[in-house]
Amino acid sequence: MSEKDNNSISDQSTKEKLFDRMFRSAFMASICFLCVFLGLLMAAVKAPPFYWTDNAFKAFNAICIQQEMFSDQYPSPLWQPIRYVDQDVTTGSTDADAITLFTAGDGPDVKLVDSQGNNLHTWNASFSSIWGNQDFMKSIVPDERIFVRRAHVFSNGDLLALYETPLNTPNGMGFARLDRNSNVVWSFDGNCHHDFTVGDDGKIFVLTHQLKASDHPKCIFGTEVNIEDFLTILSSDGKPLKEFSLLDAFFDSPFYRHYILQREHTGDLLHANTVNFVQQEFASHYDEIDAGDVMVCYRNLNLVVVVDPENGQIVWGTSGPWHFPHDPDPLANGNILIFDNCVCDGLQSHSRIVEFDPRLRRVVWSFKGDSSTTLRSDIRSSQQRLANGNTLIGESNGGRILEVDADGNLVWQFVNPTRGGKNQELVPIMTGVERYQRRELPFIEQQSIVAH
Repeated sequence: MSEKDNNSISDQSTKEKLFDRMFRSAFMASICFLCVFLGLLMAAVKAPPFYWTDNAFKAFNAICIQQEMFSDQYPSPLWQPIRYVDQDVTTGSTDADAITLFTAGDGPDVKLVDSQGNNLHTWNASFSSIWGNQDFMKSIVPDERIFVRRAHVFSNGDLLALYETPLNTPNGMGFARLDRNSNVVWSFDGNCHHDFTVGDDGKIFVLTHQLKASDHPKCIFGTEVNIEDFLTILSSDGKPLKEFSLLDAFFDSPFYRHYILQREHTGDLLHANTVNFVQQEFASHYDEIDAGDVMVCYRNLNLVVVVDPENGQIVWGTSGPWHFPHDPDPLANGNILIFDNCVCDGLQSHSRIVEFDPRLRRVVWSFKGDSSTTLRSDIRSSQQRLANGNTLIGESNGGRILEVDADGNLVWQFVNPTRGGKNQELVPIMTGVERYQRRELPFIEQQSIVAH
């Protein structure tokens, strides 16, 4: 065979190899394109394979966040940079007999301070000291990452304490009653979270949640609902009396809308964060509401509802000019006082307290602070309308409690004196605040007499 023929065959072979490589490349590109297209299609129609991979990524991300918080001595969900320097206590015209109860993110301590910021009493009972090896929990969380989210003190010094942690899903832990010396009177094993309230008859209404998908027939996207909220009713001695699903209550209510489920992709549809007892004064303004009902906030839906605890049904509800709100308080005048967490005015983002009239659909009072007392807490926080007309505010991310009058003037301020971080630049979040009068807590005077 001539050299010319050999060169011709070689050229032909080279062209065929090049064609093969191009064909294989185009084939692989087509397979990749088809996989991407099928993936997008499965995501669009929410086919099971999409959920498997989506849930796997979510689980992996959650584990990474959890491990980061485990390793960080001062995780950001519990500690924030100090905003207020050398302003631990500011006093003005606040009631000298006022006593303030607060809880914070640095642990299970619950403290009472007077109007000067002096510590009057402290309760301290770690989670493990109450529940031992945490058999009823699915994961082990160190005590220093478990804090008391909400607390309530009785006249004899007994304390109701709700334990929570950001290192677990669901994040609700347990609920307990302690005596004045922090000894356990009783405990309730359950994923109690965010908030509770005590009825006039001593019954306790506490928020609980579980990892489960609702099987409600209206939950056509049920696999997206990973956390289901419940309202659990306990007797005064901690015995469970009744429990019903707040998710089912929503599905069975006039407020249910199909599109709400389609836009919710976190698995936490409601994120119930508040339960408040409804008194007769508020109920008298609404035909649908009775004294003894409870007001619940569905944060992720920006919805405030009233639930009949006898049948677990929503009897009333309202939206309003708020976003991701907390702590709607039913007032005697029929209005709602609420912490509006995420407000945007132009390029400024802040928080505010809003008094809202649901009947007229308008804001009748608000407070967002000024240049020296700007209010901002993207999550958590609470407020309380006091008997003198002032408003007590717990600004969670600021680690601050402040009291303002009806004109928005700052009359009292307390910044948590606890510090953390390498340069003491961090302050624990403020998780719960409640104001009492000294006469309501006679055990304070009794322990002073014993001490002397």
